Amino acid sequence: MRKKLLLIIAGLLCLCLLAGCQCKHEWAQASCEAAKTCSKCGETEGEPLGHTWQEATCTAPRTCTVCGETQGKALDHTWLEANFQDSKTCQVCGSTEGEPLTPAFEEYGLPINLYETKHTIGEDENGPVYAQRDPIPYVTSCYNNKSRKTTGQLNILNYRIFSSDETHPQVPGYEWRILDAEILFSDDNAFRYGITVNFCTENYYDITGWDDSETDPAGTVWEAFAESGNVHTVNYHGRQMPCLFSAENEGFGSWKSRTEVDAAGKTVKISEILYHVTACFCVPEGYDGVVFGFIDSSLQWDEGQYVFDVADENTLFFRMGNDPEQWWK
Repeated sequence: MRKKLLLIIAGLLCLCLLAGCQCKHEWAQASCEAAKTCSKCGETEGEPLGHTWQEATCTAPRTCTVCGETQGKALDHTWLEANFQDSKTCQVCGSTEGEPLTPAFEEYGLPINLYETKHTIGEDENGPVYAQRDPIPYVTSCYNNKSRKTTGQLNILNYRIFSSDETHPQVPGYEWRILDAEILFSDDNAFRYGITVNFCTENYYDITGWDDSETDPAGTVWEAFAESGNVHTVNYHGRQMPCLFSAENEGFGSWKSRTEVDAAGKTVKISEILYHVTACFCVPEGYDGVVFGFIDSSLQWDEGQYVFDVADENTLFFRMGNDPEQWWK
């Protein structure tokens, strides 16, 4: 009887083993480091999923996108210093800090005043009306007597941006920015003592860099302009890039006479002469920092001085920006 009982128990054990675990499993899904696991009995199925790694960035270490586990450290930023167009920028991830450098014209309080506020805009039933702008007075010293001043009436006739034309060759990555300026002199001092016109070229962003970088255009793509031009270097989006200035068709016309009636009703003779210059700049595409202006010829520039050291209330500047149309509305 005892032997028979043992055989029955052994048979039951075999049946249990063959039937497997009788637990009603509650499975926790597999994770990066653990297989699918029963939360009741601990039984597992399959294998862990393994981490899905996202490589380290400037601000985060190597990180599993599934569970968030990390390895190592963040890479840190690789910074490019701020320039006049861009803030301090990481060249890996594009993050920025701070602001672009302050333009020199803003730092020294130099006004951009040619036509910026000198035209009036009206409106009628047909839409906007653009009034004729008044010329800008340009005060300068007389040629034969520096103590005498003459005042001309300055007009910017045209400002255009283009890649090339018959006399201005195309330079890859560059564009031409050209304006025509005329100054009409008709006062007595101009007629008696002559006139000296002084124009100046500047860089809205970097005055000292512009002046100190002047080189002869000979041997460059702008060599054809060597007689009336020079080459400067500008910092554009952190790159040092050359650009050309050339003064074309610069000089005075002939004296002309006309008559007009003064306030007292008297006919008077007026003698007048016209000065003209075409200012040509070849600059990197989109560069809006070149400035053309006129300064009193009596102002003395000592060695090492810049325009912010000598400019006065009579100095006039025109920034050759990206929208020529704004000056003609």
